[in-house]
Amino acid sequence: MIRRPPRSTPLYSSAASDVYKRQVQSYKIALAVAHQVLSKYSMHDVTDGALFYHAYYVKPRWAREKIKTVVHEDHIFYRERN
Repeated sequence: MIRRPPRSTPLYSSAASDVYKRQVQSYKIALAVAHQVLSKYSMHDVTDGALFYHAYYVKPRWAREKIKTVVHEDHIFYRERN
């Protein structure tokens, strides 16, 4: 969350205020873009329902209890067993 510094601190200046305004504007743009993408496009789940993943070079115990769905680059994705 972006917060404006309290006026009583030495950080409050026109420069700090300008930074805050740019951050708020950037956040609003990012939020608008995300909303457009999520509301207008159906997104394909490339992980095939995965809720878990790990890098290929580790062997977590929990992976034995899951179903492997996809391998992408250095990561292996899994979903719950039904």
